[in-house]
Amino acid sequence: MSRSVNGKGSRLAWWALSAASIAAAWYAVSMVVDVDAMAAYRIDKSEPESPGIRMNDADFKSYRKGRMTIEAHAAVMAVTKDRSRATLTQVTEGVFYPEKGDPYHFEAARANYHNYRHTLTVDAGARIYQDEDMDIRTPEFTFLRNEDLLEAPGRFTGILGGGEVDAENLIMSPKAETISAGPINWKGKASLQEQDEQAQWEFDAEQMDADGDIWVYTAARATDGEVIIRAKKITHNRDTDVLVAEGDVKFFGEESNLSCPKATIYRKEKRVVLENGVNLLIKAEEEQKLEEVEIPPLTPYVPDELKANRPLPPKDDPERSLDDQVRDTENLRDYPVTVLSEKIEYWYDKGSRKAIITGSPQARQELPEGRWRMIWAHRADFDGEKDWLTLTSREGNRDARLKGSTGDDYQAIEFGISTKKDVEKMSAKSIRGVSPIDDEEKASGGGGGIGGGLSGPIG
Repeated sequence: MSRSVNGKGSRLAWWALSAASIAAAWYAVSMVVDVDAMAAYRIDKSEPESPGIRMNDADFKSYRKGRMTIEAHAAVMAVTKDRSRATLTQVTEGVFYPEKGDPYHFEAARANYHNYRHTLTVDAGARIYQDEDMDIRTPEFTFLRNEDLLEAPGRFTGILGGGEVDAENLIMSPKAETISAGPINWKGKASLQEQDEQAQWEFDAEQMDADGDIWVYTAARATDGEVIIRAKKITHNRDTDVLVAEGDVKFFGEESNLSCPKATIYRKEKRVVLENGVNLLIKAEEEQKLEEVEIPPLTPYVPDELKANRPLPPKDDPERSLDDQVRDTENLRDYPVTVLSEKIEYWYDKGSRKAIITGSPQARQELPEGRWRMIWAHRADFDGEKDWLTLTSREGNRDARLKGSTGDDYQAIEFGISTKKDVEKMSAKSIRGVSPIDDEEKASGGGGGIGGGLSGPIG
């Protein structure tokens, strides 16, 4: 026997079903509104008004995949009803456990842990420390547990990398072993193996990015008290203790200043390599001090383009004494010298100071009243212990050259010149050249050309 449902009964059933659906929908919506699904992604640093749980002298622990990632002790801990957030006050014995590397310890006046976002945020001052290499204080920081990342956007001070730091915008990734901050001032032992307590370096930079033992400073200035280096980028390997400065490099020292595109300092070997075009200013002895000044550029000269002052003035002419200064090697340290070369390699350890200058170096020294003297060579070798400069020609050539505003012009296979104060000594191999002479010298049989070998004092 079959039963039929009339139209009225069908409509009642439909209305009943609709009412039930609306009620269920409203219940679901009210649940979403009550829970606030976006609350987990909002940063609310205040303590919840109506916490679900409030405890004194409490221990907090957070786990991920069975591994503890954060723990801390709080004088007061408040947890929201939905367990989405915990507020910790007077935090001590805090520890982050990164996936890789040693744990980081922290203390804070207040911290908020967001369960959905998996972050711990401190906004009322904190200390973060690990060992003797790191102990900093910062007004705020956030530890992102999932990314294994620590961010401190404000200013922080203390110890970082074993040195004193005053910087901003710290980002640390223990997993990737990277650190970045900037602007930054850092000072301390440059090398991880540094033994000398006095061997301190100071770096100022717009940005510092560290990847393990490689620290890169951008728009940087570095000094150890004896030299100052400025460059667009300075890269320091703290393990090998090699420092590379690149991009508009300025190097300031007590005795000389220089500029070049690239400089590499091997601190363990006490060796410096300057390359890709070096402009060097050797200071006059009385002007030697450490200061940052403009380095005057040296325009490359071709020897034959330089015109000498002729004829030679008479002996009783005041101009003659000025010309004599050009020929006097005792005054080499009295006036600055500008040097241009492709590359300079210098060893600066006491007892073994020396330099190799390559790339067709040339040097010019300006003297009073427009006088000058210049040298050219294929290569120059400087013995810093003996104060002796050797100028060498290309093999099979005589292109080491000395020329002055007096008209003196000498070429040789090799020149040797003493740079020692008050020592007038020079040597040459296979020398040729001209030197203006006055009427008295002509009358005595002197000539204006010389050849063969030359050794001993001249001038």
